[in-house]
Amino acid sequence: MSEPRLALTVKEAAALARVSPATIRRWCRIGYLDAFQVGRSATIRIPRHELQKLTGDLDSRPSG
Repeated sequence: MSEPRLALTVKEAAALARVSPATIRRWCRIGYLDAFQVGRSATIRIPRHELQKLTGDLDSRPSG
């Protein structure tokens, strides 16, 4: 069985956090979610542990 990657694409992070990719990009831009840029392109990756910290916070929010 393969181990999960340490960094996620915007699309993968959005699916796990149950938000849109635009929301993930905005969270990265304002510093709510740490991310890094790959090469000279605009491609960004989100460390899995950063998203896990955030989704833990999201899971503790009251629903409704």
